Parts: sequence; structure tokens; C-alpha cells
Amino acid sequence: MYILLMEFLDKILGVDGEELLWYQMGIRAVITYLAVLLMVRIGNKRFLSNLTAHDMIIAIILGSIVSRGVTGNSPFFATLLTAMILVVLHSLLSHLALKNDFIGRWIKGKRKTLIENGKMNEDTMQSSKISKEDILTAARVKGIEKFEDINDAYLEKNGEISVIKK
Repeated sequence: MYILLMEFLDKILGVDGEELLWYQMGIRAVITYLAVLLMVRIGNKRFLSNLTAHDMIIAIILGSIVSRGVTGNSPFFATLLTAMILVVLHSLLSHLALKNDFIGRWIKGKRKTLIENGKMNEDTMQSSKISKEDILTAARVKGIEKFEDINDAYLEKNGEISVIKK
């Protein structure tokens, strides 16, 4: 029975083959898509929007790993298992970050104050490589045209600048 299963998988997915046929790569792509969709549902959907560094890392690594399985550069089932392990790790770390402030700051970062009560925090702006013009760009999105109309501005954990009007 095991031998028949392995022969079937080899014919359909090219598990043991040196080179993949076009349809084997297509079937791998479909299975990979469905598997990653399931992983995202099981894991944390958040890493698909408002990416923090923590979320960006998992998205890049996940894409890299599963692509190797589709193209046959790595063993197919091993890449899916590895991807699942990373998604579970991401979820675990995200959960721990919720429960522990230190872990949360270490994994996700923290908000930085760029302007407080209308006064620029130049040290934070410089260390974050944020210019006055960057803050004004974010302010214009909120309908604030003048720098003097900004009360507070923050560099959020996801890299966005949020602005509060006076």
C-alpha cells in the first residue's frame, strides 16, 4: 500500500523525480495555495495587513519557503511542514506579545513620539529617520495643512505616522 501511495505521489507531484513536469508544478502550486490559506486561517491573519516587522518577516519567509516546494528546489511536504511550523511560531509569539509587555515591545516594537504638544522631538525623529516633511505628508492625509496645527505625531509600530490635530 505504501509503495502504491509513493508511486502515485511521484506521478502526480514529482516527489522523487529530478525535474518536475508542468502539470506537477501546477498541482504543487494549487496544493501549496490551499495549504498556505489554511495556515493563515489557523495562524494569525493579521500578518497580511498593517505589517509590523514581526509580521513582515513571517510573510517574506513563508513566501520564500513555499515557493521552493512549488518549484521543486526543496522536498514538497517538508516545505509545507516547515511553513506550518513558522506560522505556528508566529502565532505563539503574537500571543505571548499580548500577554507580556516586554515580549510585545521586543517582537512588535513600540510607538515613538515624534511631536508632543506641538513640539518636535528631534532626537526621536532623527533616530527614526523621519523628517518634518514626512510628518506633514501624513498630516495632509488627515486634512491638516499647516505644521502649526499638529498637536501630536507618532511613529506607530507598523511604520505609519499618525497625526493628531490641535
